[in-house]
Amino acid sequence: MTQPPKKLLDQVRDAVWLKHYAYSTENTHVGWIKRQIVFHDVRHPAEMDAAEVEAFLIHLAVKENVVDDDAMTVVRLVAVALLIRV
Repeated sequence: MTQPPKKLLDQVRDAVWLKHYAYSTENTHVGWIKRQIVFHDVRHPAEMDAAEVEAFLIHLAVKENVVDDDAMTVVRLVAVALLIRV
């Protein structure tokens, strides 16, 4: 009997764990991805296109005043979330 595929955030946690990142880094990564999902009305990142990712990043920059370093972290995390197609 085969196991069902892991959920997106579990896959992210596994990927972060394999890179031996700190637990706080794992939580940060998962938190940013959750924010993106909630921002887009709880849609899976695999269903989003580049315009929706851009809208999320603009929202962070304009409405939430995310600084450059944090914004680049978000860009990387969103890219990872989009690449992991569940």
